[in-house]
Amino acid sequence: MNDHPFFLEAMMVSIRSARKLNRDIPIAAFIYSAGKDSLPKHVIPFLRRHNVRYILSPAMDDSWKTFLKWFALEHLAEYKRVLIVDADTVFFEDPHLLFKKYKKKDFWVRIEEFTDPKKTYRRFGNIDWPKQRALAHSLNARELPIFGSGVMLFNKGFHRRVAEILPEFTRLHTLFLEKKLALPSSNFFIREEIVASLAMGQIGHFDYGIFNSEDYVWYNDWLKWKSSGLGIIMHVAAKLYLEFLHYHFHVPKPQKTRLWQNAPRKTRIPQGPPTLGKRR
Repeated sequence: MNDHPFFLEAMMVSIRSARKLNRDIPIAAFIYSAGKDSLPKHVIPFLRRHNVRYILSPAMDDSWKTFLKWFALEHLAEYKRVLIVDADTVFFEDPHLLFKKYKKKDFWVRIEEFTDPKKTYRRFGNIDWPKQRALAHSLNARELPIFGSGVMLFNKGFHRRVAEILPEFTRLHTLFLEKKLALPSSNFFIREEIVASLAMGQIGHFDYGIFNSEDYVWYNDWLKWKSSGLGIIMHVAAKLYLEFLHYHFHVPKPQKTRLWQNAPRKTRIPQGPPTLGKRR
């Protein structure tokens, strides 16, 4: 992740929730910044107190910010199984349960919202599936769904195979940025996931599975009563995160929407694991 204050604070919420439930599981934080001195002074001591390995890498242009999680795979070769989570996730049960329940397949994810080829989405823009399939064909790639990358579980060392094709992630993303390839969707927020689908389709055979939505819960689904429980892990998503903190942790709501700038320092990091209040 990058070193924006929002993501740093959300990361600490996520780490605290995981550590309250499991003190021993290895955790690593990957932060792309101008250097240790550019981070708020409390971040590194927090990571050390919670026994979190941290890796600082040079900051990258904002157009790459959703790709940073993929580059982290290069640093995890010593592990056989890896769980990658976005900063804006919260654990409600022991993270080890995901490793225990989801073993058999190489790769576990949820399919990204609004990418079902059988449906039309006016608000977020469709995937142009004929164009996506044509791109996959031109790359000699297997046609894959658009995977949601907020929570991904890699088994059997599969993350090493993905790390080997990161140059293809970079190449495809650059082609889309330079408009040498047409993005097959008007929803540019999922550009990284489109790139991942095309690049991973070139790996060769691997099997993937879909997380049960009651284990990996999207907060917006929970709000709409599509999910009956809090799950093992919940992905809040940045656009809903301040609402999540305000209504369920009683963190004072900033008067402006500039993320954390107006939130009181002493109350802006909730203690975990949290328990959400009544559904509104």
